[in-house]
Amino acid sequence: MVLAFPILLEAYTLTLYRLGFRTAATWLEDVRSGCAWINPSAQDYREATALVGRFSDQSISLFDATLAILASRLNLPVWTYDHHFDVMQAPIWR
Repeated sequence: MVLAFPILLEAYTLTLYRLGFRTAATWLEDVRSGCAWINPSAQDYREATALVGRFSDQSISLFDATLAILASRLNLPVWTYDHHFDVMQAPIWR
């Protein structure tokens, strides 16, 4: 499993706020040993800003667009049920 740093940051924060420090720390330790971590490039972020502009009728977040760009570049599917990834034509694992 590959985990992009923006997802790591967001998931840790959500876990921390909803379940507390102990659960978040345990989750972080599990993720540390079970995933490869990658960082989107500056170009990935630039392409994501262009991608959201192509779908002005959708509420696609820059976070999701960055992940879609990264997944497409690396040819790795996104594990999601968010329909916005279908709209962006990102590779999806279901």
